Amino acid sequence: MPAAEPTTAVPDARHRQLVGLADRYRELAAENYVQIRSVAEQLRDGLCGWFGTAGPPCVRLVPAEGPFDAREYGDAALSMPGTGFQKLEPIAFGLAVRVSETDDWLRVTLICRKEGATFTLQIKEGESVELPWPLDAESPLAFYEGVHAHLARWFAERIELYEQGEYGHSQIGFDFSRFRAEG
Repeated sequence: MPAAEPTTAVPDARHRQLVGLADRYRELAAENYVQIRSVAEQLRDGLCGWFGTAGPPCVRLVPAEGPFDAREYGDAALSMPGTGFQKLEPIAFGLAVRVSETDDWLRVTLICRKEGATFTLQIKEGESVELPWPLDAESPLAFYEGVHAHLARWFAERIELYEQGEYGHSQIGFDFSRFRAEG
């Protein structure tokens, strides 16, 4: 988008110029949010299918940070509000992956940004993957493989540290959650 040209018109024209730019910004921020949310939902659904698990969903869309339960959060899963003023910037979200036959979940934090017709997904402390927009059936396969490798590597590294007796240090890592059904 070209830079706004300064105006020497009357003050009201300057304000109208700002209002016009703010309106365009708001439109693009809303488009960014809708597209990233759509990508997040498609990846959630596709990753669960890619794992090929039977039974209840094995991937949930959760907040990128803070405590979480293994449930769908809707708009609250994204670092940007779904309504009101939205910033035009990358959006973070979490994918909680069920890592047991019961209800143990591990969160993978992602930051998603749009660059033209491509989305770049950065796994926190991991690889990044570029996906074309709109997504097709084949394009997310590298992402699914990357998430699987990231989780498998995380477990394998911690198992190795334990077996070598070097696991006693304090390190921030993945967040686990155990779903407890009410009733």
